[in-house]
Amino acid sequence: YPNFRDWQDQSHAFASMAGFDEDSFNLTGTTEPERLRALYNTPGLFALLGIHPVLGREFAPGDGPYVAVLSYELWQRRFSGDTRIVGKAIRLEGSSAWSPTEPGRAYTVVGVLPPHFYFPPHRYGGDLPPEVFVPVVPNVDRGWHYLRVIGRLAPTATERQARTEMNEIAARLAQAYPADQGQGIALDGLGNVAVSDVRQTAWVLLGAVGFVLLIACANVANLLLARGATRERELAIRSMVGATRSRIVRQLLTESLLLAALGGVLGVVFAHWVLPLIASAVPERTSFFTRVHDAGIHLNFTVLAFTALLSVVSIMLFGLLPAWRAARPLRSSVTVGRIGKTRGALIALEVALSFVLLVGAGLMMKSLVRLLEVDVGFRTDRLLTMDVSLTGKKYSSPKQQAAFFGQALQGLASLPAVSSAGAITDLPLTRNSTWNDFEILGAHQQRGTAGYHAASPDYFRTMGIPLLSGRDIRDSDSALSPLVGVVNRSMAGKYWPNRNPVGTSLAVYYPVPVTTSKGSSIEFKRQELDIVGVVGDVRQLGLDAPPEPELFIPYAQWPSNDMSLVLRTQSEPSSIIPAVKKEIARADPDQPVTDIRTMDDLVSAEAAGRRFVLQLIGAFASIAVVLAAVGIYGVASYWARQRRHEIAIRLALGAKAQGIVWMVVCQNAAWLLLGIAAGLGGALATTHLLSSFLYSVRAADVTTFIGVAFLLTAIALAASYVPARQATEVDPMVALRCE
Repeated sequence: YPNFRDWQDQSHAFASMAGFDEDSFNLTGTTEPERLRALYNTPGLFALLGIHPVLGREFAPGDGPYVAVLSYELWQRRFSGDTRIVGKAIRLEGSSAWSPTEPGRAYTVVGVLPPHFYFPPHRYGGDLPPEVFVPVVPNVDRGWHYLRVIGRLAPTATERQARTEMNEIAARLAQAYPADQGQGIALDGLGNVAVSDVRQTAWVLLGAVGFVLLIACANVANLLLARGATRERELAIRSMVGATRSRIVRQLLTESLLLAALGGVLGVVFAHWVLPLIASAVPERTSFFTRVHDAGIHLNFTVLAFTALLSVVSIMLFGLLPAWRAARPLRSSVTVGRIGKTRGALIALEVALSFVLLVGAGLMMKSLVRLLEVDVGFRTDRLLTMDVSLTGKKYSSPKQQAAFFGQALQGLASLPAVSSAGAITDLPLTRNSTWNDFEILGAHQQRGTAGYHAASPDYFRTMGIPLLSGRDIRDSDSALSPLVGVVNRSMAGKYWPNRNPVGTSLAVYYPVPVTTSKGSSIEFKRQELDIVGVVGDVRQLGLDAPPEPELFIPYAQWPSNDMSLVLRTQSEPSSIIPAVKKEIARADPDQPVTDIRTMDDLVSAEAAGRRFVLQLIGAFASIAVVLAAVGIYGVASYWARQRRHEIAIRLALGAKAQGIVWMVVCQNAAWLLLGIAAGLGGALATTHLLSSFLYSVRAADVTTFIGVAFLLTAIALAASYVPARQATEVDPMVALRCE
């Protein structure tokens, strides 16, 4: 906070600055307690963003710490849109020991924000936006970095000038304060921050859409070439009566433009129907969901203008060549051969683009299968999880926190449908972990880092995490007994290779909030800990992240007001949710239970982002293959109709139908092989864009490439075989008599 004030005072490149920090509150004193996302922010944030409250005002510099601004959605949902809410008090209880504010206070509402205000735009893990905003309470410790800062450039300043100025400010602060030494200031545009974690996904999907569009355009070009060949007599008559070639080209392009306009209109209608379905299919708790939730997916003037422009450009690019070819007054054998090569090249283009999309879908499918086969280190079946965050003065001491969770776990374990119950500060697969340093004491002194977790005695048994050595956490590990801990296999292997760490002592550091007359800060208290057991690894940071060193400490000795409860049930986990809520309310009716879900749902959510991208790319690849097959079928059918006289003569002279079919298939096979070769090169050049979505699969996976090549070859040959076979079933005498 002191650095933020120095930036405000010393900067001239910014017209305004504001700091903010995300947190959570419990809304109590109403019919039912509710957990709310919250934002601490300095005065002026909303004005900086161009946001004006629909009721009241935003924070002023003279306001105390206990005022609040509500989101429009919270105002409607919990307060029924009461227009007299400004000036009333609501009770917000902070749940974090790190929060600089006093927990459990009445906050006076000073304003209500307009609807659809979502800030900050970059929220980790797809969290929903904050619904209550309170002032930042200063923390005078320059070593305590808890704020993010947003600034609006002055009208005459550039980003380069701002970066230079902020670097100079950072250098001056580093000279003046030891805590700022080695610290810099990084600047980035808000737009870049908002889309940074979904930009690659958007580009991948845009590329897939572009490929499908190109395949469709190639099909249209082939159809226009075939249609032009059937209108030779009409166009020749037009030329004879005085029509110039440019006039005929304009006529054909006008007809094609009408076709494109109809296609564009149908596309817009289809998009209007399907876009809400796509938006509803975006998985929650992902960054992509955050972007869709904040910005929405809907049609507007910009989208319609882009659609119109794309339709015109597409038909100009892919309709001009067929129109130019068709406008030629005479068709020599050389011209016909060139047209055949043009159609063949278009088929090769369709096959190449389809190959790239199929390879992408195949890589994503293989990656998803391998990701879901990962051993998470525990049994996911019949596990129900939930979060409880203790708030209020009655839980301000570690002893009170440990007493509540002990009572809650005892009550939950006594439910008839519950086999066992446990608690931990950070559930596996949530990508959450508190990393702290430690020192190995004794003859093999060493410093290290591990994820610290407070866990209950029955946690490992409830989760099904195996005990590899030593003992589990026990009920006797109380606040009065010596501090003990259990390490995971990765920590044991990294810091005690070829040795059993049980019996080893560590020096750990416990964070203690300290409040003085100058503000709040954190001190770390050194304590000795004895390792009493080793357990198996779990995937703490996600399915795709390898296990890291983890240290588990009895929650009675390392209490926390934020815990996740896990229940091993004897029946369907979701069926006992009402009983679980009732049991927690019995322990304390003011404590809400949030984020209730099964562990299977949590595992599924971990792979949801990849699954969604796979579904979209798979859909595009399926459309591409269908279009390519239709295009090949159309070209083969047109070839058969054009050469019906030749085929009849061949059959009349004794040619075998199989030989004629083979001739047609071989002619298309040459273009097919050319398309596959081009698609192979294109896939090798583009699949690296999918690398961030892949797990345990190389972007140049040989088996996927070979499988796609065989699949596409089989589809293309079948599309060539069917019309060729139909052409040979015509009676030769009937065909010759028609000629």
